[in-house]
Amino acid sequence: MKAKPRQIFTAAEFVRPISPWSVAKSFFAPYKFDNAALLNKCFEFDWKCSSLNRMIKDPEANGESKEYLRSKYMMIREAYKHLACVAPSGNIASIGQNVMTGLMLDSNDFIDYKIMKLSDIDLAFIATNAIGSKSFPFK
Repeated sequence: MKAKPRQIFTAAEFVRPISPWSVAKSFFAPYKFDNAALLNKCFEFDWKCSSLNRMIKDPEANGESKEYLRSKYMMIREAYKHLACVAPSGNIASIGQNVMTGLMLDSNDFIDYKIMKLSDIDLAFIATNAIGSKSFPFK
């Protein structure tokens, strides 16, 4: 019988070399980052879901309103993402009626109680939820 001496390993031999972190190797690899085409697609979906097309009868004013909102869409979307995390509905990030009321009250001069009242916002919120629930593709 022949015996071989025991090999002694050091911890340094088992340490994996650290590679720099990158999105491609991470959990976030399949995440779709914002780009102009995606934002435009999101805006068109949101515009279609809104009732502004029906509310603004003048085609010129309708087009101007749409383009103005398109230019502010990134800011509107970021505000929505922030507010949707403030008080989500269960596991779904969304803006509830209380958060919407707080936003309208905090917005300067949006509610003037002559042209726009808080009850108008509440009715629009309820109507949007009732209409949007039938055609929402992400159920």
